[in-house]
Amino acid sequence: MTTFAVNDKVQITDLASARWAGQVGTVTKVNTTTVGVTLIDGRSVRIDPYMLKPYEGEVIAPSALPEHLPCGAVVRFVEPSGAARFPGLYVVIRDNGDKTKVARLGGENDRFVTSPRSALAKVEVAEILKDGLA
Repeated sequence: MTTFAVNDKVQITDLASARWAGQVGTVTKVNTTTVGVTLIDGRSVRIDPYMLKPYEGEVIAPSALPEHLPCGAVVRFVEPSGAARFPGLYVVIRDNGDKTKVARLGGENDRFVTSPRSALAKVEVAEILKDGLA
């Protein structure tokens, strides 16, 4: 098993959950059973070292979070898994920065979905009217 030191560049392997797999970051703390990693997007995670591998590529920090989505904005899921599970248009209820709450346009039994902002794309009103999506 590989041992890691503080400031090592690492990548989370497919042994971790799909949420974390493939993420790249820097080791910030080495505990007896876990390793603290700060991902390039600023989030921190503690993970078993067997779920990490050294990262040889260049770590490029993301330029910025996607734009803030105001309440009432119309969005759609752009991530393939999200678009398949949640087709159609959604309305932003709340944008907390990293997570966004959206509800289906027209309602769906008071159901809402919490999603990362990066999985959503804002839909302009002109596009809705042009395509007849509403």
